[in-house]
Amino acid sequence: RLCNEPVGVKHYLMNFNTIISLHDFNNYNAIEFTAEMFDRKKSPVELTVSFAVRSEYKSWYYHMYGLRFTGDFWNIDTVELIHSDRKDKTLPYTVKNNKFVNVLASGCCKIKYGRDYNYRIAFEGDFINLYIDGKKIFSARRPVEDISGKIAISSGNARLSLDRVRILKDSEVIFEDDFNTDSIYVKKIKATLEVKPKDNGTDPQ
Repeated sequence: RLCNEPVGVKHYLMNFNTIISLHDFNNYNAIEFTAEMFDRKKSPVELTVSFAVRSEYKSWYYHMYGLRFTGDFWNIDTVELIHSDRKDKTLPYTVKNNKFVNVLASGCCKIKYGRDYNYRIAFEGDFINLYIDGKKIFSARRPVEDISGKIAISSGNARLSLDRVRILKDSEVIFEDDFNTDSIYVKKIKATLEVKPKDNGTDPQ
């Protein structure tokens, strides 16, 4: 299952509309999904597919790698392999701006708004390869061997239509969601309000 990212989590993904897997994935070597970006609001438009998303404590998902797609009003034209984590791990998790986002590799792509694309991110040997509609678009050296953790898909400054998310181990599908059923869990935060009686000046001592 996938869930909407709860409000208040401090990490790279909190700046975007994000869905994240409820459980970790370990033995996989490909991520596939169909997506359409539309209704862009302002630049830069971003789409990020994050993997090896891990938390050192509760829901503080600072550690992640991912492919980040960015573009302007006309189209998405850049793809980057990024790494994000805490800058100083001796500081409390509540300290603001204690994170970094490093670009490990970058390349060109051409993704137009308002149409579906089939994405495949394949971990093939020492490389991470990106295929769009079956064509190899981008390749970067794999930064780490261990890619276990949660998987997340995020969008910023545009709306995202997402379909048929699949996690694969070779030809075996180990997770699939086409969103035809109620498979997204929305985490809700309830607030309580304490109402105190009005002070009429007769408060007993």
